Amino acid sequence: MVVRNDSSVPEHLAMVSAPGGARATLVGVGDDNGSLSPDGILLNPGATTRFDSGGPRIELHDIVVSSGAKSLPLLLEFGVAGLVHLRAVVVRG
Repeated sequence: MVVRNDSSVPEHLAMVSAPGGARATLVGVGDDNGSLSPDGILLNPGATTRFDSGGPRIELHDIVVSSGAKSLPLLLEFGVAGLVHLRAVVVRG
């Protein structure tokens, strides 16, 4: 996932919610853009942040996905922008 903060103020990804009582853990890296604070993962003004194995990431635990599902609804909460609904592509290993 790639997030672009086009505003002039810092933003934080504060929470991720998944269906069925699944847990989501935010993992930050470094001490600047992409770092984790009590407010969430920092997204600097004008910065693009890539969420992947080498950067900040969202770890989903206890996810139950039906065998035919191709996507999973998620709810992201940002400190300034508020709630964002999206569907994440399901990749089976």
